[in-house]
Amino acid sequence: MNLSRERLETLDRVRRADRLSTLEHVAAHVAHQLGTPLNVLEGRASLLATTGASTEEIQRNARIIAEQSARMVTILRDLVAFCRRGPNRLGLVDLVDLARASMEVVEPVAAGRPVSIVLDAPEAGLHARGNPDALLVALTHLLENAVRFASRGGTVTVRVARDDDGETGRFAVIDIEDDGPGIDTTVLPRLFQPFTTVHGQKDAGGVGLFVAQSIARAHGGSVQGENRSAQGARFSLRLPEERHDAE
Repeated sequence: MNLSRERLETLDRVRRADRLSTLEHVAAHVAHQLGTPLNVLEGRASLLATTGASTEEIQRNARIIAEQSARMVTILRDLVAFCRRGPNRLGLVDLVDLARASMEVVEPVAAGRPVSIVLDAPEAGLHARGNPDALLVALTHLLENAVRFASRGGTVTVRVARDDDGETGRFAVIDIEDDGPGIDTTVLPRLFQPFTTVHGQKDAGGVGLFVAQSIARAHGGSVQGENRSAQGARFSLRLPEERHDAE
């Protein structure tokens, strides 16, 4: 009995140390990432404060300030989502509805590219148990990533389906496919590490894919990324399926 208790206590200490190490790693990078936009904001604000600035200069600096502010909001949102990644508010989540909600969030970004987002899903929704807010954050990161790297005027497909391989159990899967350049093969092994460079540039906040993977794992699932046989990449959010009548 004592040996069992000691093992549990050791495992608990290892988990806490691992989580602390990860948080320290992410916090250090977040602090570094915030430094650049803060310096830009300070400089642009100083330019706006000077007399004699033209209307064009004022509009340009205001646009840069807005962009850098949005960048910092994204970074902080990602950090908060990581820190709260556990499924604290559990419920039965309709993954088709979740996909539609994520598409609504990303639609303004897609319209600016422009990129079309197409939903391929069954009429009867598939369900998973989890925190709907956290799962929406995870899926939105994946969809934003696909829209950002899709070809201009191209299409991103969001596909909701069931995957039952008979060995690992029954899963519901949301595939997000783009028609962009695909993922550099040298990046694939560390795709979900914080601040990994993807497609030759960093994702919006630096930890988007990392946060999505953390949320998925907290729900007993995973996120997978791969290149399609045709052009583009595919990211898959896999979650244990739960029958609607199981509640």
